Amino acid sequence: IYLDKIKSEFEKRQIGTSKEEKQLKVLILEKAFKTSSWAEIEIYNLEKLLTGFNLLLELFTIYDISENKLQSINEYKNKIE
Repeated sequence: IYLDKIKSEFEKRQIGTSKEEKQLKVLILEKAFKTSSWAEIEIYNLEKLLTGFNLLLELFTIYDISENKLQSINEYKNKIE
């Protein structure tokens, strides 16, 4: 179920195939799940998925209110690493 929820969060925001959107998706996945590999995320245990999903929601809160989305996510990423 959480895998579908993750996909839905990206779809809600229509993050698609432009160069910037691809960079943004990779950045968000790497921050939330410590990988941009969907195959790797698919085999995460429930605890790891939940942790990543909650961080994903935090990152999308930043995304939703930011004008420069890539820069804002990147700066947030740098703050919490």
